[in-house]
Amino acid sequence: AGFRTYHRGKWHIGDERRHPCYREDDHPHPFPRDHHLALRDWLRENPVPLDLPAGSWTEPGDWPVYAIPGMDAFRETGLPYRAGRYSIPLETNVTTHITECALDDMADGEGPFMVTWSDPGPHGPHLIQNPYYDAVDPEALELPSNTHRPEVYANDPSCRSYDTMMELMGERGIREYLRCYCAMIRKIDDQIGRLIAWLEETDQFEDTLIVFTADHGDMCGAHQTAGGKAIWAFYDEIVRVPLIMHWPKGIPAGRRVQTMANGVDVMPTILDYAGLPIPEQCEGRSLRPYIEGEEDLERPAFCEATHPEAIAVRRMIATHDWKLWIHYQGSPDRDTLPEGRPMALYNRKDDPGEEINLAEDPAYADVRRDLLRRLWKHMEATNDPWRHRLPTEELAAT
Repeated sequence: AGFRTYHRGKWHIGDERRHPCYREDDHPHPFPRDHHLALRDWLRENPVPLDLPAGSWTEPGDWPVYAIPGMDAFRETGLPYRAGRYSIPLETNVTTHITECALDDMADGEGPFMVTWSDPGPHGPHLIQNPYYDAVDPEALELPSNTHRPEVYANDPSCRSYDTMMELMGERGIREYLRCYCAMIRKIDDQIGRLIAWLEETDQFEDTLIVFTADHGDMCGAHQTAGGKAIWAFYDEIVRVPLIMHWPKGIPAGRRVQTMANGVDVMPTILDYAGLPIPEQCEGRSLRPYIEGEEDLERPAFCEATHPEAIAVRRMIATHDWKLWIHYQGSPDRDTLPEGRPMALYNRKDDPGEEINLAEDPAYADVRRDLLRRLWKHMEATNDPWRHRLPTEELAAT
């Protein structure tokens, strides 16, 4: 539609052949391929300084990572979310690299542009350089108070990571993990600040729509769990992510929308503000009416995760008052998957930490039935391909 379109950073949108709008050097790779090439060339020209003391272990190019006692032993377990201070200079970092590329993209020609700046962090491994590492005091961090963890999750990698950290380092290990996580966020903030500064310097800030969001959060120690996705649950720490929109010429400042939003709503919202048609098959809805003053407090939020190789299907529905999720898992030769883990039902107002599962409490049978009915209708409306493997009659009857 006349926009110059670019994607920089982590690629999470499938086969590049489905997205011919992006330039040829925007490669589908978990981390930017051009950064790997740039880092390789930099490492060839910049060997580790001789006066740099040895750390706990080394990363690419033999640059050491300085870690607290026990973190190197944790790394050897193969579990995710190791943390420490990386000695390699900040300018070689992938976040810095994709920011440089995005700045070049925005200045690359005339006319409107759309740049997707997709940073891999804050994601494990939590390795961060100074000045960010020293900027966070681990002892000043507030640890989560919602510590209850259902036994069924004990073997998930995120729970095992937390337990192993506690075994090897105690609370100090968790604080170090959180320290590096928060430091990575500070780094991201600074790089976004560089993009905003360029818009201001070129007098384009007032007429640029900026959307900030994330694909998932991090447990950060809640429910005795570390990490973002390796616990098969839908706690708020994972699924409730930022969604911030800024456009001085088109969006009133300071509004905090109460209506539930879904990740699939972002694309139609951007199209709406760009004055472009929203495809009929789009499952999301434009959030523009809510941004501009309307509210729909009855609108639920949905979340889904499917693991075809494990034959595991997980679905969630959340309202302002309640959250319910289901988990079905079985073998590929079964027509109907059995329940893999107990259903979860939480009262979000009375139990914001999601520690008391009310799914089997007869007093809340009507709530459970209503949420299951709405969830099943959503799966039907979105033509969820896995609904045929679930106990259709049982769920639909509710």
